[in-house]
Amino acid sequence: MKLLDTRFHRSGYPKTVNYTENDMPDRWPATWTRRGAYDTDFYIEQTHRQFTYTLNSQGYREQEWIDIDWNNSYIFLGCSHTYGVGVAIDETIPKLMQDRLSTYCVNLGIPGGNNYFSMVNSAKLINAGITPKGVFYQHTYSARWFTFKDDTLNIVNANDKGYEHYFKDAQYVDFLDSSITETLYSQWKDICPVIEFNIDNIIPDSNNNKYIARCGSHYNHVYHEKVVETLYNKYNQQVEE
Repeated sequence: MKLLDTRFHRSGYPKTVNYTENDMPDRWPATWTRRGAYDTDFYIEQTHRQFTYTLNSQGYREQEWIDIDWNNSYIFLGCSHTYGVGVAIDETIPKLMQDRLSTYCVNLGIPGGNNYFSMVNSAKLINAGITPKGVFYQHTYSARWFTFKDDTLNIVNANDKGYEHYFKDAQYVDFLDSSITETLYSQWKDICPVIEFNIDNIIPDSNNNKYIARCGSHYNHVYHEKVVETLYNKYNQQVEE
C-alpha cells in the first residue's frame, strides 16, 4: 500500500533526525519571541529537551506500513499537530491515545498537512480494504491545500498570490472545506466511528505559554494530554450512542 508521499521529492528516507521542519534550533528564538515567551522558564525548559524524529519510507513519523496491523488499530489524520512537531514520539497525540485505548494508533499527520490530504489518504486506506477500529480526524486550517507540479507535491495556501483563480473568496474555501469533511465522514460511515477535532479550541486557555512546544509554534505534551482526555471521552460517548 502507498499513501500520499510526504517526502516532497526529497531523498534519504527512511531516516532518524534530531530536528525537522520548523523545529530547528536557529529558529527557536524568533519563534518564541513572536509568542512573547522568549527567555522565559518555559523557553529554557522546552529548548533543552532532546529527542529524535524517526520517519518511514514515505516520510511519516511511523513504522513501515507492512509492519502495522491496520485492522486492529486506530488511525489519526491531520497536520503537524498530529505528527507532533516539537515533541517526542511518546508525547504525540496518537501515542498518548494509544496508552488510553491500549490499542495501536497510526500517526498519519504531516507538517503542513491539510484536510484534502487527509481525505485522499483515507480513500487510499479504504481502497486497500483497511477496516480500523476508528478514525480520529484532526480538522486543520481550511485555507491549506496542495498542488502537483513536475510530479512533485507542493503545499500551498488559498491566500497565496497566483491562486485567486482557484480560490476566489473565503466563502468558496469554506464550501470546499465543508465538502471535504462531509466526504470523509461518508467514506467511513459503514466501517468505523470518526472522531473529529480542532486542535486550537479544545482547551480554553490554549494560548498559555505553558503549552508551547520546543519549536515555539506547536503545542507540547501538557496540552496534548488534555486533548487526549477530551478525545477519549468523546470517543467513548460516541461508541455508547
